[in-house]
Amino acid sequence: KLEDAFPDINPNYYGFRVDPFEPNRVWFMSRSTATHTGPLLGKPPTGKKLSLPPQQFHLDFNEGGLLREIGFYVVDRRQGNTGGLGG
Repeated sequence: KLEDAFPDINPNYYGFRVDPFEPNRVWFMSRSTATHTGPLLGKPPTGKKLSLPPQQFHLDFNEGGLLREIGFYVVDRRQGNTGGLGG
């Protein structure tokens, strides 16, 4: 599990807002950080700290208020230390 490999993972969500043009959509940002301290996919921990680039997320809800879709996009690939790779 991802949480076993990165037990200190922190998504650092911020900037939640309802889309004024699509009221069933909520937008927010993330700047995740984590440290690789447990095995992952058979590989031993490296102790490396990860800093992901900023990401824009959206949550879409149906008319009943249930989650229909989650989407995300990397905003600035030059930030962080993952070579532009997001979550």
